[in-house]
Amino acid sequence: MIIPNYVPEPIEVPGNVHDLPYRHRVEFNRQVIFRFAASLTLAQVASGVVPEFDPVWMAAIYLGWTIILGLFRILFRSQTIESRVTGASLVVTVGLLSLLLATIPFDARPLVFASVGLAIYAEFSRRDFSYPQAWVWGALVLVLADWLLGGTTGRLALAHVCLWYYVIYDIWCIQYRRRYHESWAGANDVFRDFMNIWGWLARVAAHWKKYGLWRDVQEDITRRLNPES
Repeated sequence: MIIPNYVPEPIEVPGNVHDLPYRHRVEFNRQVIFRFAASLTLAQVASGVVPEFDPVWMAAIYLGWTIILGLFRILFRSQTIESRVTGASLVVTVGLLSLLLATIPFDARPLVFASVGLAIYAEFSRRDFSYPQAWVWGALVLVLADWLLGGTTGRLALAHVCLWYYVIYDIWCIQYRRRYHESWAGANDVFRDFMNIWGWLARVAAHWKKYGLWRDVQEDITRRLNPES
């Protein structure tokens, strides 16, 4: 009897980067990281000169934009038009992000420093690139930046570290969802993919329903709690 995984397999596109030789995967990751770091840095710099609007409205607009990108991805998945539009629309993402950063009540500069540190690590590590090491170095830069800039609470510093984990994990996932020439779209994905949690939860629920995993888990818990029954 084959016991299915508790979570569904990741969605892959034909010819994705992960199927390519290692040197191609490394180069693709470097390009995504460079473009992501440059975009986040540009958004942070621009946030100092753009007008400030209501933070709630800006958050809603940015979330709406990520939803539009996500729906476009679903409708045109694996098609050339999707990667081209997503890559080109990185300009819009950076613009909206700069407006959002100008209004949010906390400092996002530590994340910018961490992204630059990640780009430096990717440049010098090359084929020795390691996702755990990338997270550790970025997290260290985050903590150091939080300390040097001051005014950062412990909870916000923890939120920064958790958000950094998302960045590294998503960059790893992108190689399953993008082809080698789609690094610009991959960089835009990092700014958008946090919304994927809702689609992922729906896929997990459907997966558990299909294979009756919740029933199996309940029976296993019952056996463990009542070993004599």
